[in-house]
Amino acid sequence: MGKLIGRAVFALAVLILTGFVLSGSSFAHSDDEDKLGEKVAKEVEQRWEVVTDPYKVALAEMVLDKCAPFAERKLNYRIKVIEEKSPNAFAIPGGRIYITTGMLDFARSDDELAAVIAHEIVHSDKNHILRQASRNQKLTIGALLVAVASKGQGAEMLLANLAQVAIMNAYSRDFEREADLGALHILQEAGYEPSAAVTVLERLKMEQLKRPYVDPGIFMDHPKTEERIDYILKAMEKEGLQVNRKIPLGLLRTKVVEAAERYNLLVDDLVVCWGPKVPEVFEILERLAHVIDENLKLETAPYDIAIMETKEGKALRIGRAIALYNKDMREGMPSLEEIRKRLVLALENAKKQHPTANYFR
Repeated sequence: MGKLIGRAVFALAVLILTGFVLSGSSFAHSDDEDKLGEKVAKEVEQRWEVVTDPYKVALAEMVLDKCAPFAERKLNYRIKVIEEKSPNAFAIPGGRIYITTGMLDFARSDDELAAVIAHEIVHSDKNHILRQASRNQKLTIGALLVAVASKGQGAEMLLANLAQVAIMNAYSRDFEREADLGALHILQEAGYEPSAAVTVLERLKMEQLKRPYVDPGIFMDHPKTEERIDYILKAMEKEGLQVNRKIPLGLLRTKVVEAAERYNLLVDDLVVCWGPKVPEVFEILERLAHVIDENLKLETAPYDIAIMETKEGKALRIGRAIALYNKDMREGMPSLEEIRKRLVLALENAKKQHPTANYFR
């Protein structure tokens, strides 16, 4: 990412030091902000390859279009994909957002991609870039811009600071928190799974543990990743939002498939129940799959998958829901105990794919 910063500094230097000067102490109108963003974008795109792959572009634009209407400022939000292996995204003035191919590859779902893009929308919406740069230099935004444009002493340092804020997302704790919690709100309003705001941070934490040299880009450690996860989870709890990591992670998915001589119910790739190839068994497996979908989560404790006695006889319980009664079982199907054992194994396998989360906080 050092090259990214260097390129950004050069781009901004070409832009501002060649005479582009903003009048006034701040952006009085979004048009002024858009003009600055347009000039920065032209310079940036001369030095980074803008991806034109229709699928990648359409995916990024689709998510942005769903999230942007829920920003407070009605800027002309736009997004472009740039070729870069590191997972990153950043915003420049005027509602322009860039996301790397590495981030598109990193996100496991549209929900996680939306969490990243919504985060950047908030940074742009709240104009964190210039506000952070002005804080760093103890100047007003207007004074900062005048100082940079004047080509005076220290202009290069001011440019480097502004570039670092934009590209490396080097925001203060309050700005980062505002972007995290603002993104959580946008995810809800746009119809995405809010838990994605948690899983994408937990997964980045796991990547850093496996490969410490990975530059976190958008997830710079200001504040600490653990702290960010904690306050997002607390915000979800306060708003009555259940944490359901399996949705953005695409885990614990069920399907009933036809085999040579029987129907199989799979959770991810593990067969957890089966039975003879007759319509009645297919219906039983479909009902069981529905209960699993609704009640088996990564946050489920193994003891919440249990065999219990009821008025209707022995039953398999997942969470608070009865998944299957012993009386409903048919010849050729496994016992309730066997199904429970396999469900617990499926849960363990799924958690191994996302091991850094504290599921029982």
